[in-house]
Amino acid sequence: PMKIPGYKILAPIGAGGMSATYLAEPDGGGAQVVLKVLSANEMDDRSVRRFLNEARLIASVGHPNIVRIEAVNVCAEGAWMAMEYVPRGDLAARIQTQRFTPEAALAILQPIAEALAAAHALRIVHRDVKPANILFREDGTPLLTDFGIAKDLKAELDLTRTGVFLGSPNYMAPEQADGRAVDGRTDVYALGCMFFEMVSGRKPFLGDSVFDLVEQHQRAPIPYLPEGGSRWQPVLEKMLGKRPVDRFVDINAFLDAVAAVRGDSGVDADMRVGNDGVGRLALRLARQLFTALLVLGVLGLGLLFFMLE
Repeated sequence: PMKIPGYKILAPIGAGGMSATYLAEPDGGGAQVVLKVLSANEMDDRSVRRFLNEARLIASVGHPNIVRIEAVNVCAEGAWMAMEYVPRGDLAARIQTQRFTPEAALAILQPIAEALAAAHALRIVHRDVKPANILFREDGTPLLTDFGIAKDLKAELDLTRTGVFLGSPNYMAPEQADGRAVDGRTDVYALGCMFFEMVSGRKPFLGDSVFDLVEQHQRAPIPYLPEGGSRWQPVLEKMLGKRPVDRFVDINAFLDAVAAVRGDSGVDADMRVGNDGVGRLALRLARQLFTALLVLGVLGLGLLFFMLE
């Protein structure tokens, strides 16, 4: 059985290709934790560095909506980290059993977006934002977890393996699927996929294979939210732009747009849905100018006819 110094393993939680997780408690007592342990066949230097880098990235952000790291170490049994135990399950399970209004969905996604904004400020891109990586504390607080394939844009070396498909195709931005450069807008796209799924009950794009699914993300029209969600459609479209330049310039622009649509901001929503608001503001002013000119033209024609008579 698995043994980690200082902890008593209570039960296995899950296992992936590179690591396994266990419910455990400290030998001296205290709150239960989740132990994430790097698999024995993954104990090469690069994998260990990547595993420890995940803990470093999580700790460096230190946001209240990111799962806490309690300890991290490398021992004879392998590399491991102890994380806070989050008992209320994940968002993926909730999506299976309930439909969310746009407002209820955003009540969960907004704190996650704020956590991402904190990570992006440190030039850390998560790259795997999906419902299974949103956990809930006992009090309902949503938490972002699993920075296993996060990209530190400050680092010259990418510790992820080359030639490996990284991320979840259902929530993956086109540039990530193509292996092109990523930034915070890549995580914005994943948030958009989750927003649509929470409200509609289905994923935004479907395919018979990973290749088909990726192509749908790249080429298929952005889907429409169900009836009742139309006022949020411009926000969704700005999250799911095919190119990074078509999306919100960053997470904070998304949060500003949400506040504007809700009406809890003094900012006009039309000025926030664009990357910087300038395009929509210019369009609105142009329409107002056109209307004014049209009115003046009509009045001028009337005056002319009056003078001719």
